[in-house]
Amino acid sequence: MRLASHEVRWFFQGDLDESGKVYAWFSRQSWLPSGAIDMEFKWPGFDGREDVYCVVAPLGDLGLKWRNDEKGTYLDVKGRVAELGPVKFQSNAVGRVERWVKWQYSNAAVPEGIREAFDIKGHKQDLIRIKKNRILRKVRLDAFGNDEEVLAKAIVDRGLNIELTKLRVDEGAAFWTLGFEAFPPDDEQHSAFHRAVCLFLDGYCGPSLDLERSKSYAEWLIERAAQRR
Repeated sequence: MRLASHEVRWFFQGDLDESGKVYAWFSRQSWLPSGAIDMEFKWPGFDGREDVYCVVAPLGDLGLKWRNDEKGTYLDVKGRVAELGPVKFQSNAVGRVERWVKWQYSNAAVPEGIREAFDIKGHKQDLIRIKKNRILRKVRLDAFGNDEEVLAKAIVDRGLNIELTKLRVDEGAAFWTLGFEAFPPDDEQHSAFHRAVCLFLDGYCGPSLDLERSKSYAEWLIERAAQRR
C-alpha cells in the first residue's frame, strides 16, 4: 500500500502534562468556522503502540519502521520527496513543511531476513524502540475552504490529521510531538494545508514552535541515535 502526505511536525523533550495547557488547547471543541464536532479527546488516546525504527539515512530523508498495532504488524518504508521550506503559520509558529511517500507491507509480505533485522535482541545497536500514545483529530479539507472536522477513523479523500503524541525512547527518555499530515499532497494541497494549520494553531500556548524543534521523525531519530554514541 502506497500513501503520501504533506507534513509539518515539532518535537519537545520531557513529559507532556496530560491535564496541562497544551492538552486543553489541543482538545478544544470550536476552532473551525463550521463549528464543533461532538467528541471527547482524552488519554490513553487514539492508539498506543511500540514501533521499532531502523536509522539508515544520515540526511534524514528515509525511514524504516516495524509497526505493531491493533491491525497487525507492518513494515513501513517512508521517503522524503520534497522540502517546501520554512513556513510561517502564526506569529509564534514556524515549521519545515515536507512531502513524504510511504509504502506499507503487511507482515506476511515481508521477507524473513528483513523481519529478523528488526529483532531488538539481535540488532539493538541499529534499532530504536519508540512507545507512542497519541490523540488524533481529523479534518475533511474542502477546495472552497469549508473544512469540516470528522471522527478520527472516518475515511476521507482529502484530509488533515492532527496529532498530539507522547513518546518514550527505549523505555527511557520522554518526548512529545505535535504534528500535521495532509493528504493527498497534490499541487492544491499546500494552500489548504496552510489554512487549516493556521486555524488550528490559533491560541497555542505551549513551548515555542520554532525551526529548531521542527523536524521529521527520521531527523529526530538520527539525533536519538547520535546520543547513544
